[in-house]
Formats: sequence, structure tokens, C-alpha cells
Amino acid sequence: MNLPGILAEIAAVAGDGAALALARARGGTEIEVPKNPHPDCQLARIVGLDAARAIAREIGHGRLAIPMAALRGPAARRAAAAAMSDKGASAVTVALSCDMSTRTVRRIRRRLRRPLPLFDAGG
Repeated sequence: MNLPGILAEIAAVAGDGAALALARARGGTEIEVPKNPHPDCQLARIVGLDAARAIAREIGHGRLAIPMAALRGPAARRAAAAAMSDKGASAVTVALSCDMSTRTVRRIRRRLRRPLPLFDAGG
């Protein structure tokens, strides 16, 4: 799995599931990693106690800036719109589900249909 920055480190010590759960829950914000995570701390509620302890032990305690990793924000909405479009959802359904305009859905669909070049133009 190709995760950015600290999420890749979290995946290495606590597993992909923990990194993805953290990105979905707190991507684009900071989270406090306690020195000794307990079951009620925010990190443990998101990733589980064992994963929280592994993160604190291997990465350290303090505040961590969690990147969005295309799991939140505009990139996540575009990815969801592309997936729904591939499955045949109407532009209106995609727009309402992904919190975007039908015009944006049409732009995403045009990019999906655009053929890839057969040869590298750079060389």
C-alpha cells in the first residue's frame, strides 16, 4: 500500500488497517499520541489498543500531523465519484453522494474516458 509520510510509518509498525483508520478519522488534522496509550484514549479508540501502543513505542509520543492520503477531502470525493461512475451511477446520484456538482462529475468522467498515450512523448 502506498501511503504518504507518517502513515507509511504507522502502517509499518501497526498495520495498514490502523494507518487507514487513522487517515479516515483524522486525516488533515493532528492527533495526540500518549506515552502510555490506554483503552479510552482517542488514538486507541480509532486504531485499537495494541496498534496505539505500537505507534507510541515505535514512533513516539506527542502530536502527529496526519495527512489526508486521498481518504478525506477533495481527492477522496473524486475517487468515490470515479468508482461510482465506473459502476454506472447517474451523474446526479454521484454528485449528491460525493458532495459535488454534476459538472464536476462530468469532468471526472471525461478524464476516465480519455485514452492513454501509446508512446512516451518525452523521448
